[in-house]
Amino acid sequence: MTWWVVGLALVGVAGLSVYFAFRSPTFVAGLTALASAAAWKAIKPVIVKQRSPDDQAKDQKDYKAGRGDGYWRRRSGAPPKD
Repeated sequence: MTWWVVGLALVGVAGLSVYFAFRSPTFVAGLTALASAAAWKAIKPVIVKQRSPDDQAKDQKDYKAGRGDGYWRRRSGAPPKD
């Protein structure tokens, strides 16, 4: 038996294993859960940024000085409320 027959048999067994694994709804659900957890772990630091205590104190000081929602909207570039 030559090396290409062994290689072809291994590729065939691997292909069938993947086919039968993806036919199982439990496997697909588990794989989806793992993938979404990994994606959330990668995306979370970008979405939920922690601000420094100095920035928080500055923002509180500005807000207490009477700069309300309009100030925050102009500062963030959001359109004004109607």
